[in-house]
Order: sequence, then structure tokens, then C-alpha cells
Amino acid sequence: VDARRPVANFGYEGGPSQVMVHEDDDIWEIDSEEMHVPSVLRDLSTAVGADDVMPLSNCGGVFCAPRTPRLPSGRLTADKMCQVVAALQPDSSIIVDESLTSGNSYWNLSQGCPPFSHLALTGGAIGCGPPLSVGAAIACPHRQVINLQADGSGMYSVQALWTQARENLNVITIIGANR
Repeated sequence: VDARRPVANFGYEGGPSQVMVHEDDDIWEIDSEEMHVPSVLRDLSTAVGADDVMPLSNCGGVFCAPRTPRLPSGRLTADKMCQVVAALQPDSSIIVDESLTSGNSYWNLSQGCPPFSHLALTGGAIGCGPPLSVGAAIACPHRQVINLQADGSGMYSVQALWTQARENLNVITIIGANR
């Protein structure tokens, strides 16, 4: 809604530049200046057969019942780190996820967690996690920010850790060794 079509991470000459390749008739570009967005969204709901979908009743698992995972035991692994974060993250927390391979299981583990914001890497510009965490913590100082960070991409903006400490920002940064 009110956004351009997504493009591929890197624009290599001769390479694909679109993430999704569809015929123009299959793509709905909803522009709030030219259309009544609520009406278009109702039409979209009808087009995909979602008019009668009720969360937690007949949604086929699209909406999850509230549940947080249990704390794991044993040796710490990347999956267990994700499980710990999902189990302990506070309500209304902001998860900045640039974990790449170490955070693969977080998305599924956090599905039933209390409401939170999930900010993730877009466009292939690695190194966004630490400064994105700074911005989130400054914008929302009352909310816990948790940065799930890959080791290599975090090196692009490691100075943001200094800013987090110097400004006493409400950020927890977990750096995974992506091997």
C-alpha cells in the first residue's frame, strides 16, 4: 500500500532487478492519493477470500494464539538464543533483526509472543542493525530494543555500539557468530 514494487538486493548489470516477476494485471498498486484506501483494502480482502476470516477461529494458523516458547536447556546454540529472546522479550519491545543465519528460527518462535515491532534488513544494505537500534531507542525510549546482529555485517557500523553506551540507550545487542 502506497509503496513501489520491491527490487532485488543488488542491481548487477544483466541480473534480475525485481524480487517478484508478475504480469501487470496481477499487481495492485494502491496509491492513497488516487484511491480510497479502505475501499481498496476491502476489495483486496474479497479478492483473496479473506472476508470471513476470524483470528484464532478459522484463520488456518495465520493468526496465532498467544504463546511464548519455554526457556531452553543445554548448550547454547543459535536456535536456542532465538528461543531465549522470544521467551523473554517484553511486551511492546522492538526487535531489530540483522541476524542473518544465526536468527533463522526467531521468526517462527516469536509468532505467539505479545505484540512487538520487528525491524529487519531490507535492500541488502548490511550493517543497518546497530544504527537502526540507535534510532529505535531514541524514537521510543520507553520500549526495550533488542538487536539480533550478525557478526560480519555488524562490523560495518560498530561505532553505533559506542553511541548506545554513551547515550545510555535501552538497547540489548546480541551478536551471533555466523559460521
